[in-house]
Amino acid sequence: MKTKSFTLFFIGILFLAINGCGIYSFTGASIPPHLKRIHIPNFQDKSSSGILTLKEDLTEELTTKIITQSSFELGTQQQADCRLEGSVVMYTNQPYIISQGQATGSNRITIRVSVVYRDLIKKETIWEQNFENWAEYSIGDRTAEQESLKEAVTKLSDDIFSKIVSNW
Repeated sequence: MKTKSFTLFFIGILFLAINGCGIYSFTGASIPPHLKRIHIPNFQDKSSSGILTLKEDLTEELTTKIITQSSFELGTQQQADCRLEGSVVMYTNQPYIISQGQATGSNRITIRVSVVYRDLIKKETIWEQNFENWAEYSIGDRTAEQESLKEAVTKLSDDIFSKIVSNW
């Protein structure tokens, strides 16, 4: 009898553990139920970064993440229930690690964006916030520089997405 109870208890715990290890999804964690379609106009670049694709890359990365990982559908400006607007307000690519008076070993790309998330149905701002993230690369490695730029854009997209679908 004791063995049977233990076995049932163990199977129950195992079931809960396996069930809890499913794929984590943000399909509407804190998205208000009346918001179904989102409009995301291209981000602006007010940073004078000189990187022609920065605003498009950020807009595309964020749009893809929102559409594939949340309950939102993409909508035009006329059909949308909410709008996410953003501007790149700072871009730097500066030396980061200086080793004992020697030449720098790596650079850090830092990007800051200003984002406004608006409820178009209630005609109110849900939140307005600056986000900043970075990535490092070895000086002189052009491929690593491009990868670091992409990494910083991905980190920013993750941060903005998390703010949209969570309560923090």
